[in-house]
Amino acid sequence: MKRVIIIGAGAAGLACAKSLKAAGIKCTLIEARNHIGGRAISVENTFPAIELGAEFIHGAYSPMLDLIKERNLSFTDLCDNHLYFERDKLHETRDFWEKIEHISSQLDGKRKKDRSLNEFLQAHQKSIPRHDVGIYKSFIEGFDAADLNMIGERGLAATEKVEEPELNGQSQFRPGLGYSHFINELYQATGLKKSDIFLQHEVTQIAWSEKSVQVHCKNRRKIFQGDAVVVTLPMGVLKSKNFFTPEIPKLDTALSSVHMGHALRISFEFSHRFWESLSKRPVAFLHAGPELYFPTWWSQAPHRTNYLTAWQGGPKAYEISFWTNEERTHAALKTLSILTSRSLSYLKKNCLRSHFHNWSKDPYSLGAYTYIGIRSDGENADLRKVFHRKIVLAGEGITTGALMGTVHGAMASGYRAAGQILKL
Repeated sequence: MKRVIIIGAGAAGLACAKSLKAAGIKCTLIEARNHIGGRAISVENTFPAIELGAEFIHGAYSPMLDLIKERNLSFTDLCDNHLYFERDKLHETRDFWEKIEHISSQLDGKRKKDRSLNEFLQAHQKSIPRHDVGIYKSFIEGFDAADLNMIGERGLAATEKVEEPELNGQSQFRPGLGYSHFINELYQATGLKKSDIFLQHEVTQIAWSEKSVQVHCKNRRKIFQGDAVVVTLPMGVLKSKNFFTPEIPKLDTALSSVHMGHALRISFEFSHRFWESLSKRPVAFLHAGPELYFPTWWSQAPHRTNYLTAWQGGPKAYEISFWTNEERTHAALKTLSILTSRSLSYLKKNCLRSHFHNWSKDPYSLGAYTYIGIRSDGENADLRKVFHRKIVLAGEGITTGALMGTVHGAMASGYRAAGQILKL
């Protein structure tokens, strides 16, 4: 094993390259975008960083914290105060997570026949208060970016029942200088040269044989050849077409129960922090019911900035991805008007600017992040196997449990893929 081709220069690809380079393996990274980092993009010259993609660190997992310690990086504890809109008024919901956990505890991860979350909620309508059902639906659509008719009970149970590791009693954080800075530090730690990374190279075909792997790119004459390939394409892209020649039927089956979720966020900068008057405690999160567009909002607390972020996940996010910027902005501010009792004209007048990226329409992601659908068997486990001693998959969508949909999950999958390559 002398040369490995890594498709994708996001967290998974860079983490994989870091391990392989340390073991003396030559790596070539091929990236379709004009920059590294994948779905981790911070707005330049903002502090705390305004994120267009990944924003939070969910849990004190070692792949993330080890690099933070190694590179002497800063990170911030997340403020976890929630306000929920109920009966035409915002209420402090200190039992927010208790309500979520009460419903999640009834998920059955060992069901013989898997079913959708909507089917699960229908079956448990007598044991779950109707109001809490709305909270839970909004939470799953937002947090998991999932379609409630497609996300599977077994996969969700595996995600929700994993306890996230804590650090000094905290389990939710933000990178201090933003995810773009974090990704750049990961790149610096790999030891890669600029000549090892080929940006703006969109992969169209992965041709493999017993002897080698060849990677073809759109509108490029150069063909990349290696002894093995690590594919870190986002799940939306990986499922959009058949990249492999010859085809790998077992891989197609494994991909059938994994779906790319949709989520859209708009970060608004206002002239002043009018939301601080909504509660005696720092306002971190605002929640509305699933009937509204952009039902979840958050500030950058504990940092006191003039930014509020609107969030929509699930099928509505995909619907909104087709709208104009003006339509998206109007829908978001309309919900904020209901939550804060400020008029729509007041909000528009005091909105200075906004930041937005349409991940659902981004050709190099085709969605936000991954969730597990209804499974007929253990087919998802095959995604983490080595195919024909030449092909390994990595990325947040190839992970399990609470790692799925996270940057540290992508990193962990990259390290795992490197280990599989080294065993070959």
